Amino acid sequence: MTASADLEGDLQTERWKAKVLNEIEKSKGDYQAFNPIEELSYEIVDNVTRMHPAVDFAQPRNDNNWKNCFICKTEEEKQTNKKLLAALMDGAEVIQILVANPKIQWNLLFEAIEFKYIETFICLRNLETLHSFCQWYKQEENIKASIDLFDFKEAEFEEVFSLLKNVPSIFQINGFDFQQCGANARQEIGVILSQTNELLLLQKSFGIEIPIRIEVGIGSDFMIEIAKIRSLKYLVNRILNDHGRKEDDVQFNAKIGWTNKSLSDLHTNQLRQTTEALSAVLAGVDYLSIQAYDNLSTSGSSILSQRMAINISHLLKEEAQVRFINNPFNNSFAIENLSHKLAALGWQTFQELDGYATWLNTEKLDKIKAFIKPISALKIKSFKENKIQLIGVNIFRNPKEEQKEWEVEGLFLEMEKLRFDKIERHEN
Repeated sequence: MTASADLEGDLQTERWKAKVLNEIEKSKGDYQAFNPIEELSYEIVDNVTRMHPAVDFAQPRNDNNWKNCFICKTEEEKQTNKKLLAALMDGAEVIQILVANPKIQWNLLFEAIEFKYIETFICLRNLETLHSFCQWYKQEENIKASIDLFDFKEAEFEEVFSLLKNVPSIFQINGFDFQQCGANARQEIGVILSQTNELLLLQKSFGIEIPIRIEVGIGSDFMIEIAKIRSLKYLVNRILNDHGRKEDDVQFNAKIGWTNKSLSDLHTNQLRQTTEALSAVLAGVDYLSIQAYDNLSTSGSSILSQRMAINISHLLKEEAQVRFINNPFNNSFAIENLSHKLAALGWQTFQELDGYATWLNTEKLDKIKAFIKPISALKIKSFKENKIQLIGVNIFRNPKEEQKEWEVEGLFLEMEKLRFDKIERHEN
C-alpha cells in the first residue's frame, strides 16, 4: 500500500519535474550543448521548464499532402521537352522551368505537355523573356509566370508589375541559394522574411496582389530543418497578417541541393536525399523538389539518378504514407523548443535587415554576405578538421568512383556555393 502511494506520488507532474531538475543541476555541464554553426544553445532543462509553449507553430491543414516538383533548366527546346516528358512519365506532379532565352520557341518547348493536368511554373530570368512569354501566353490552364526580383533591376520593376497583370503569376522568394552558399537556419529565415516583407510593400505600392512561393533549402540536420520550416511558416504568416494578406497567399517549396552530396556515391546520396526530404515533408511543405545528385556534374544527371530523385517523394507519400501524418511534432518538447529558438533568432536577423528599405540595396546585400561568409568558412573549417564527417566524401569513399567532375558554377551575389565534395577533391 505504501509502495503504491509512493508510486502514485512519483507520477505527479510537479514532483517528477522537481526530481528531474535536481538531477540535471547536479551534472548540468553534461546536458548543455552549443552548435556554433547554427548559433544555437540547447539545454536539456528546456524540455522541463517549457512544458506549454506560448506559440503554436502548427499550421492548420486538412492533410500533409505535398506535390512532387521537377526543376529543369532550359537548353535546346526539343532536348528540354524530352526531359520534361520523361519526368512527367516518372511521376512528377509539378514542373518548374528556368528560362533565360527570350528567343525560345515556346510551342516547341511545351509540345505534348497537357497543362490542364500539370501545374507549371515558368521562371523567367529577365525582362526580355517575360515579354516573350506574355506574347506567347494563350490562356493555358495551370501555368504561372514565376518571378524572382533578384533577376531584375530596380528600374525594371514598374514594367514587370505591369506585364504580370496580364498573365497568371507568382513571385518567388529565394532562400535556397543563400542556404547553398552556407547560410545557417536563422540566416535563411531572416533573409526570407526580409524578402517577403519588401515584396509585399512593393506589391502594395504598385496596387497589385500576387501570391508568393518561398523556396527553402534543406540541410542535413534533421531536427533543425524541421524546426526551421515550422518557425519560418509561423513568421511568414505573421508578416502576411501585418500586411492584411491571407495565409494561403504563400506556398513553401523545399529544395534538396548539393552541399553534402558526393559525385562518387549514388547510394549514400539516396539516403541523404531521403532523410532531408523526410524532414521537409514532416514540417509540412507544399512542394518538394529533390534534384539529382549529379545534376551539377559536367556530364549532367543520369537517367538513374533523376529517376531516383523523383521516386523518393513517391515512396515517402505512398509507401511510408507520410501524407497522412499531419503535424507529427506538435507539442514535441525538443522540436517546439528548437522552433522557439530559431523563430527568435530568425526574427532578430530580419529586424537587423529591416533597416535597409529598398530592394537590392547594396549595403543590405553586403550585410547579408557579411554574416553568411563566416558561417560558411566555419563549415569548411569543421569539414577539413573532420568534425563534419560525410560518408562517401571525406570518410569511407567509394572505391569504385564514377568518373564525374563538378561543373563550374557562377557566383551568387559574389558568394561561392558550398560543395564539400568539391573541396575534398581539390584538397586531394
